[in-house]
Amino acid sequence: AKYLAGDELVARLRPLIDDWADVTVRLREQLTTTAELTDMLRRAGAPSRPEDISLTFDDVRATFPRAMYYRSRY
Repeated sequence: AKYLAGDELVARLRPLIDDWADVTVRLREQLTTTAELTDMLRRAGAPSRPEDISLTFDDVRATFPRAMYYRSRY
């Protein structure tokens, strides 16, 4: 089945739930913070804020839900 439900879903998620403390430590080690990413983008001369590409917060809010459709999946 494409989607799990009930006991199958619980069984699938149980290892993740049981090891959540370890999972969060591993994620923190692997993921870049917003501050780090912003710094990397700025040092590379890339835009890091909506204002850098002439967008307002409202522009981003209105556009974000449709963003997944902008890039072709094929």
